[in-house]
Amino acid sequence: MNARVSMASDPIIIDLDLMNALERYVAANVDDVTCFVAKFLNMFVTDASLLEPYEVDNFILRNGRVLCAWYA
Repeated sequence: MNARVSMASDPIIIDLDLMNALERYVAANVDDVTCFVAKFLNMFVTDASLLEPYEVDNFILRNGRVLCAWYA
C-alpha cells in the first residue's frame, strides 16, 4: 500500500448514528445534556493522545455540522 492511500483513509471513525444522536441531543436544548455532549467531544478531540493532529483535523472537518451547533 502506498503512503498516499494510507494517509487518505480516515482512522477516526465514529458511527454516523452516534453523531446524529449527539446532534439531536444538542438540538433539544437541554442544558445538562448539551454540556455532556460538549464535554465528550472536547475530551475526544483534546485528550486523544494517540491521535495525530491531522486525524483530529479530519474528524472536525467531517463532523463540522454537529460541532458548530454551539456557535449558531
